[in-house]
Amino acid sequence: MLPCFLQQDQISRVCHTLNNDREFCRASRFFSKDILLAVDDAECIVKLRDGIVSQIQLNPTFMNPWSFFIKGSAAAWEKFLQRQPPAYFSDLSGLMARRHFDVGGDIEAMFAHFWAVNRMLDIFRECQTGSTIQSGPAAKFDRGGCEAIVGRYLHVDILGIEYRVYFEENGQGIPLLCQHTAASDGRQWRHLLNDEEITRRFRVIVPDIPYHGKSSPPESVAWWKQEYKLTRSFFVECQIAISGALHLTQPVYVGCSIGGRLAINLALEHPDKFRAVVGLESGASKYSMARSLDFHDHPRIGNEMRMATMYGKTAPGNPETYRREVAWIYGQSSPSVSKGDLYYNFIDHGLTEEKAAQIDTSKIPVYLLTGEYDWGNSPIETRALAQHIKGSKFVEMKGLGHFPMTENYELFRSYLLPVLDEIAAKG
Repeated sequence: MLPCFLQQDQISRVCHTLNNDREFCRASRFFSKDILLAVDDAECIVKLRDGIVSQIQLNPTFMNPWSFFIKGSAAAWEKFLQRQPPAYFSDLSGLMARRHFDVGGDIEAMFAHFWAVNRMLDIFRECQTGSTIQSGPAAKFDRGGCEAIVGRYLHVDILGIEYRVYFEENGQGIPLLCQHTAASDGRQWRHLLNDEEITRRFRVIVPDIPYHGKSSPPESVAWWKQEYKLTRSFFVECQIAISGALHLTQPVYVGCSIGGRLAINLALEHPDKFRAVVGLESGASKYSMARSLDFHDHPRIGNEMRMATMYGKTAPGNPETYRREVAWIYGQSSPSVSKGDLYYNFIDHGLTEEKAAQIDTSKIPVYLLTGEYDWGNSPIETRALAQHIKGSKFVEMKGLGHFPMTENYELFRSYLLPVLDEIAAKG
């Protein structure tokens, strides 16, 4: 069956739904482009004028102009519209990364209006299936009054430069050093910081690494004259320096995304300094997005592109308020930081299968946990990574996406607690 946007008797309903969707109307403000959609040989053009879909034109001729196109086979569109893992690709980033669709034309315009295009695709899904994904209830771990979290600034030397690093902490016991994702900050870990069952046994420490959140660029460097790039050497040394400055003894390291990939670097390079490492969303996708790094720091493309992309990497059905919180935090980072962090992720990470195989888990336990819906760092790829690290433990987290600690903490903790219990039991 053809997608709804190619069915003559469905077009009016699709247009009406788009033009009456408050999120789409908000996202598509100032958006006046023509988008070519193709399913095998069937085509249509979606005509947008200042956020209003004026027409969906079937079977356009070569005389009909368009700004950019999204083309895929009938099978690819069916999987996309049905929203089922492992063939779940929530947005254009997933479609482009996994090569299931061909996207071209004025790509700058597409990224500039990324949120609108992604919301349009989501509405196509809803029209196609006749239903929307129901949001799960929010489960708060930070109820009422003043929270017990304490925030402070730490002056620390990293590779010969002094940085003023903001960090939050709560709890006592085994140090638990938590690393946020690329272009984000420590707010992602707020539920863990407020989890009394964990903070009774662990001293949870969450820094904003330099250039992120409340940790400003260094005062001694003319950082505005150079391109920011997160290198492996800096990222590794950042954790070592923070741990040393806080006088942490054998902390447990847990990081997500770029932080999850850093867990492997730390286990390889500094197995003596950590009690264990826990990598969330650590798998290295063979479908590199390095070719699109410039779109993360482009004068025509704002933070809404990053917000839409990161929202699209959360799992459907998780509490909507937390999925939106993931996007909101990304909307507050500098575009140059987003591009610079992904330099480490796609270019300077430097981990090969041969290097991974060198990790000795008898010296440092390695735990790898990946969300079922994470198309960027998928369970398939994380499982493959775990197979190269003899003695490591891999868990696929059902119902979670790329930001498990934020998008559904209650579900995430059901996977994390057994890991922490095992680490604590080893002493």
